[in-house]
Amino acid sequence: MQTDLIKEYGSHSPMYIFDKDILRDRVGKIREHMPENCEICYAVKANPFLVGSLKGVVPKFEVCSPGELDICMAGGIPGDEIVFSGVNKEEGDIERALRYGVRSFTVESEKQMEDICRCAERNKESVRVLLRLTSGTQFGVDESVLERMLADGSGYHYMEITGIQYFSGTQKKAKKIEEELLYLIAYYKKLKEKYSRSLTIEYGPGLPVPYFEGENFESELETGIGILQDVAANAGRDIQWVIEMGRFLAAPCGYYVTTVVDIKENHQKNYCIVDGGINHVNYYGQNMAMRVPLIDHICMDGEERTEEKEWTICGSLCTTADVLVRKTVKRGLKTGDLLVFKNIGAYSVTEGIYLFLSRKMPEIYLYSEGQGMELVREALETSCFNRVIGTGNAE
Repeated sequence: MQTDLIKEYGSHSPMYIFDKDILRDRVGKIREHMPENCEICYAVKANPFLVGSLKGVVPKFEVCSPGELDICMAGGIPGDEIVFSGVNKEEGDIERALRYGVRSFTVESEKQMEDICRCAERNKESVRVLLRLTSGTQFGVDESVLERMLADGSGYHYMEITGIQYFSGTQKKAKKIEEELLYLIAYYKKLKEKYSRSLTIEYGPGLPVPYFEGENFESELETGIGILQDVAANAGRDIQWVIEMGRFLAAPCGYYVTTVVDIKENHQKNYCIVDGGINHVNYYGQNMAMRVPLIDHICMDGEERTEEKEWTICGSLCTTADVLVRKTVKRGLKTGDLLVFKNIGAYSVTEGIYLFLSRKMPEIYLYSEGQGMELVREALETSCFNRVIGTGNAE
């Protein structure tokens, strides 16, 4: 992202900028390195503002709520490219998805299987389902239930079991990912031998990304994809994989821009107050702001800065928890300067505690070299969500 462009839009701070060129280049590199029997599925929860930019770029979109389905529908994503997942799918949600053309669903429970089958029969629409295998959490079903559903699969009208899905959380170490994939391969082979079925394996945790100083940013893509290459090669080409990617795909394309609005020294510690805060910035594994993400410092007055100081960067919320970084060194930090938090394309834009203290939600821009900056969400006042409807007078 060009410094001059960020300076030009600095008065719009705080804001998110998502670079579509970086995003699409990322997808291209991932697909270039992926094994032939692996397909990408974009997890919409990572960043719903990227759905339109990924239309026609990735083959599948995973939604986990009626709202995410709405977003994909509004973005013109074809129904047959959507996988409807999530622990709470009510019949009305399933019906609406079917009417839109969604034909792939994950099954989280026996009740959910019955609901999906009932809706499919009522609408006389054939559906494909993925049986979610639990990792020991509230998601999915255990092996005995999954195998019972698989054994009874031929009795379901308008429904075909096409695969198993597995989710156990994100940002896993390479060794843990490899262990999980090998476990899924062994379980797949057991199911194939027992039921004479070939099933797709959809791996939900995705691949990890670096966020903080000292982590490997140079070869993280090759390292992550290398795990899939090694496991897929050892497993053989007969297994078809779908790898859900949210964080791994979206994180590098995002920037969060915030302005320094005050600086001071309290008890020999330098504090920098910005117009954003923890309501906008949420890095996975930040560990109470002890770990330092990559942050660019943009001087807005053009003066040369020489003196380096250690700073604690805090936001605008009235809580001692609003600390973005506890220790980082910056040169000549002044009010009016911009701080640009990098690799923030996944989750922060939706995970922030936006309604706390009724502060504005940031503007959101999509950027590409060909189209420039495109405002896709204006700054939103949140006070309307935190007050009594009507007169607002207490009785």
